[in-house]
Amino acid sequence: ADITRGQGENESVIQMVDYEVAHHGVDTSHVYVMGFSAGAAFTTVMLATWPDRFAGGAIMEGLAYRCAVDVNGAYQCQSPGVTKTAAQWGDLVRAAHTGYTGPWPRVQIWEGTSDTTVVPANQAELVKQWTNVWGIDATADETETIGQATRTGYKSGSTVAVETYSIQGMSHAVSVGADPAGACAGTAGQYFEDHKICASLRAAMFFGLTGTLGGNGSGS
Repeated sequence: ADITRGQGENESVIQMVDYEVAHHGVDTSHVYVMGFSAGAAFTTVMLATWPDRFAGGAIMEGLAYRCAVDVNGAYQCQSPGVTKTAAQWGDLVRAAHTGYTGPWPRVQIWEGTSDTTVVPANQAELVKQWTNVWGIDATADETETIGQATRTGYKSGSTVAVETYSIQGMSHAVSVGADPAGACAGTAGQYFEDHKICASLRAAMFFGLTGTLGGNGSGS
């Protein structure tokens, strides 16, 4: 039930969003969701079940939507991973909100190359899922190296619909550190590793919340 639109935890989260919108005059075209690990897996749930309510999301070490429907399946998805075709993954998202045809949320996906908890193969499956949802291929339109990170962009027209960051040597963590794009508020600690790129800043850039565009026009 938690991963079915309008039920369980996703209904609880959307009620929180609705409360904020109603009580703080939030622009409904600029609502975003992000999470790490289990929170990243649930970020995909929110994007799939409520694509009409989110403009974008950042998935940090997460899983494709409906990779699993029980706890044991979730561990299998985390490691060694589950492989499906792009169409199979995309169909799972499309079935989450029957009849919805878009616009779809833009998606940013982070992964560490040394993550043994949520293995890097999950990033590739997420790319297949969300590029298919957007109706674009999984061939990169943009690639750049930023220190220990490789950023890749997949475009729909002139918009970067899906963006990935692969962090060399990072385990199951969120990346912090001195980012060429600007200061990072986070410091290294448990589940936070300094890899000279700031995931929270890059997510804000991707969402268009920093006043600058991220990744050659990927901002709002």
